[in-house]
Amino acid sequence: MLIIKEVNMNNIMQRNSGFILAGLISITFAPSVTGDELILKDGSVIRGQLLKETPGQSYRLLLKDGSEMVYPSDKVESVTFGTSNAITQSQMDVVSRPVTNGNQQISKTNNAPINSTDQSLSTWGAVESTGNASELSKGWNAASSGTKENIVKPFSIGVGLGEYGLVGMKIGARPADIIGLEVGAGAYYYKVDYYKYKKKSESGFIGQVGVQEHIYFTPRTEKNQHSLNLGQYYTGVIGPSISIGYGYERHGESGIGFNFAIGFWYPVGDYKKYMADYVKVNKSDIKDVTVIPVYLELGIFF
Repeated sequence: MLIIKEVNMNNIMQRNSGFILAGLISITFAPSVTGDELILKDGSVIRGQLLKETPGQSYRLLLKDGSEMVYPSDKVESVTFGTSNAITQSQMDVVSRPVTNGNQQISKTNNAPINSTDQSLSTWGAVESTGNASELSKGWNAASSGTKENIVKPFSIGVGLGEYGLVGMKIGARPADIIGLEVGAGAYYYKVDYYKYKKKSESGFIGQVGVQEHIYFTPRTEKNQHSLNLGQYYTGVIGPSISIGYGYERHGESGIGFNFAIGFWYPVGDYKKYMADYVKVNKSDIKDVTVIPVYLELGIFF
């Protein structure tokens, strides 16, 4: 009986040796599968190794039997990598897209390295800042608007020769590219010849006030300014007068500049009457009056 058992055991070993060898080979060469899990929205749990995740589209999973399956993203509730915490689909969507906020722009690498069993959410992708938001917004505004910084100041104070008289000062405003306005006062030099029994002369300085409107042909972003100047003035010795002329201004980056103007000027009222009243004679005593209808200005401003 003992010999029969030995023969039977040998037969069994011979018969099953092929199955045992095949089993050893299958164990040796079977693909290594980690413990990643896909939890579907219907409650199903699919275990295997996550090979590829296409954000917003699908997950490719290697199953334990060596086959591969693809699951649509809208069917997946969450993903678990080995023993790490589960990552929900909404979290996956957040880390897979660039994020922009009020201070900086955040960018992420396109594909997460999901083949690691100890991968956590904090190490997905590279996060980097693309620059300071205020600097980016300044650069963008300048590029989109195509404008330069104004060189011409909105307000200025100036002095010069020929300004509202022989010498004077002014205060200017430039509210827009095309329009400027200034008011000023100066010392006007006068000389009056009259006849009262005999020829007499009177001369001296008298105050003059006025305003000028400037129509500019250049924007405030330019250092060199060209304008048409229109003026209205008043002085006690000749009354009201007007002027029209060309003006040039050179603006420095420090705010200091110079101006030049040339044009025509002429009294518009009964200037002989004003002269007679000023020197206290009759208008008929004012004989010859010489009017020089050209004016010249040269000044500085800051």
